[in-house]
Amino acid sequence: FDRIAFYSIREISYDFYKSLRPNTVYSNISKKQKEYYNTLILGSSRTKQGIHPWYLKEYLGLKSFKNAGAGRYLKYNYLFYNIYKKKYKTPKYLLYGFDYFIFGRKSSIRRLNVLHGKGKRRTKKMNTNLKKTKINPISYISLLYRKKKEIDTFIIDIIDSISNSNKKNIEKELISDFKGQKKTISLDDQREPANWKKAKYPKYPGPEGKYFDMLLNTLKKDKVKVFIVILPDYINVYKTNYEQNLFKNQLKELCKKFTNVTILNYNSIDKFDLSNPKLFRDGKYGSRNSHLSYYGAKILNEKLCEDISKLIVK
Repeated sequence: FDRIAFYSIREISYDFYKSLRPNTVYSNISKKQKEYYNTLILGSSRTKQGIHPWYLKEYLGLKSFKNAGAGRYLKYNYLFYNIYKKKYKTPKYLLYGFDYFIFGRKSSIRRLNVLHGKGKRRTKKMNTNLKKTKINPISYISLLYRKKKEIDTFIIDIIDSISNSNKKNIEKELISDFKGQKKTISLDDQREPANWKKAKYPKYPGPEGKYFDMLLNTLKKDKVKVFIVILPDYINVYKTNYEQNLFKNQLKELCKKFTNVTILNYNSIDKFDLSNPKLFRDGKYGSRNSHLSYYGAKILNEKLCEDISKLIVK
């Protein structure tokens, strides 16, 4: 069963990734669109659920283009920024949602293929070879377990692809009124289980850290004012990601030479109500990841806009 399931998933994922083509939304841009945006928002799914252009327009008058979601990590964001500024224009401001786990992640193959449009030539089937270090005995038996991370990424890519298939053309709606999902954390996920693992901070550079350096250097050259936003985690995830100080101190060190960069940290008990389950839509013990709900995003965006208003010249 394990082999049949794995090889079936591998073939389906291969067909899925090799069939991808560049996103046509960037190839047909009107003059109105090209001149409209002055702010760019980048980040993962946490940013997608947490930072919303509607609030920036309502409170600050900033016109934001947001490209955030699952699999959009350091390499993807660097490549996308360079495509974006050619297709639209160099933004005046950039908001970058930054995650505790960011230096341990690799950008989605699907997302990179959408940017490059290389299709089949950039797509490979899942490799079943075992790594020589930190081998779990279960990996010898189960290919599904061995390739769990890649399979999880593939599943997220499919869900994300389906959810984007019915979106309105950007020409019709330049600023989305999406402000998050009215979903809160279940009672089961709020409870602390008998056993759960804490998550170490994956230190810089990791697999894609060089692209963070390249992006910051490019933004400095382009004279873009950058706000790196550390979004709040639900308290269970905050406790799981226990090396918060190491993460934040290293981020400060990486950014200190860039005078155009400001770090705004909201993942702190004194800055945000991390213990309120209504403000988050997920986040259980042992998970590195949590997303803000509609209610939490409202509070975050109000705080964010207030802080940014003190740092920009309109």
